[in-house]
Amino acid sequence: MIIFEKMTRRTYIQSLITLGLSSFMSKSVPKEVQFPENHQHIIGLGLAGSETIKYIFQRKILGEFTYVANEKISACPENINFIYCFSPIITRVDKDMSNQEVVNQIKVNDKILSLVESDKKIILFSGLGGCLGTSLTLKLGELLYRKGKNFQIFTSFPFSFEGRRKRSLAQYAVEQLSYYDNFHCHNFDDTIKGKGKGNLLMSRAFEIGREKQFEMYLAANEKQT
Repeated sequence: MIIFEKMTRRTYIQSLITLGLSSFMSKSVPKEVQFPENHQHIIGLGLAGSETIKYIFQRKILGEFTYVANEKISACPENINFIYCFSPIITRVDKDMSNQEVVNQIKVNDKILSLVESDKKIILFSGLGGCLGTSLTLKLGELLYRKGKNFQIFTSFPFSFEGRRKRSLAQYAVEQLSYYDNFHCHNFDDTIKGKGKGNLLMSRAFEIGREKQFEMYLAANEKQT
């Protein structure tokens, strides 16, 4: 299932009020999604995915946690495993590269490959548009599907202010990932211009993206006890 939600600046502001984010964060996680610790392996891919699983870990969700990134994220709990993977910055890659050529820049090492061998339910989180997160989501998703694994993919589409290059790569990924029934993607088509009150919204944009991915995760798993 794919979830796309287009938002104007006005509806974006309204969403902060109506969602009641502060109260949402203070609520306990529903019992029906508190899986046994050995039931699921939650994996963050790239910087956005890594920050998302840290957020989920802090919500007291049980399971094994691992993130794959080109550097360690700040204030990460010791119980979350880290796997290094080199990644070029997408804004510095050849602008004439095709989206597939960008994806091919990422080499999947043995430690990353070992993630798909688990008998646990594999849950991938990433922010599409970046070279590392997008590439690994595509590659691991394909491996998990071919191996007949139990898996889910939760992603977010780049904000408009992140640029056409990232959005083009993200759209390319969405078109391929849509093949999977267990693929979920949230899209904020925001129009923040970086002026006035927009600065405050931009500072919250990525945090809101993490919160929305967590909501998608809860919705997709609340009945799967």
